[in-house]
Amino acid sequence: MVDKKENKRIARTPTFTKYYVTNVINTVTEQDIRLEFFNEKVKNDKDEFIFLSDFLVIFSPIGAKKTLKELKDAIDVYEKNNGVIELKKEPKSKEETSEEELL
Repeated sequence: MVDKKENKRIARTPTFTKYYVTNVINTVTEQDIRLEFFNEKVKNDKDEFIFLSDFLVIFSPIGAKKTLKELKDAIDVYEKNNGVIELKKEPKSKEETSEEELL
């Protein structure tokens, strides 16, 4: 694969994997920034929705900043071609969340 912007060559290893994600949370430590990615959610035994984590990416602070720039650039292009991406307002508490909003 060749990156058209900078003409970088990228070779994918035999263990390369793709994931489709719909949600992400972050954790910041003194050494790094971590993003945990989710797609599926299920109800637990208390009838609460929980996300099933597909994977965790641990970034150096510099790597996180580079990723932020790449994502911003990609989102700008996407929105220019397809319209603004609307985000649902995140609920403040479980009580304020309807089941439809979680789906």
